[in-house]
Amino acid sequence: MRPTNMAAIHSDAFKRDAVRIALSSGLTRRQVASDLGIGRSTPGKWVRAVSEEAKVPAQDAELLRENERLRQENRILRDLSRNRKQFGGLLKKSFQADAGFGRAARTSMIKQRNSIPQLERT
Repeated sequence: MRPTNMAAIHSDAFKRDAVRIALSSGLTRRQVASDLGIGRSTPGKWVRAVSEEAKVPAQDAELLRENERLRQENRILRDLSRNRKQFGGLLKKSFQADAGFGRAARTSMIKQRNSIPQLERT
């Protein structure tokens, strides 16, 4: 484990990829840093240090934008999933109570449906 006052050492390839993402994704540098697990100011420093080296071809830029869009969707879906797990049971119970869909109400609805005379087909 490294001491807290020492910076992490990242490969040049990792830095170049981080710069490409920062320049082409449309995300803020803070979001890029969070996604990559690096310090908030690090992407800006790397962009300044290797900006000429990190020119992104048009096709790569499109792929990176798509990748970042998918990361955002994943982030949203992860949050929704957490919220559903956290509050789903409460919402279901609340809905059933408000809408009258408890066991007694369902049994009553079935009895009413069964008591309605059916038309005979000839």
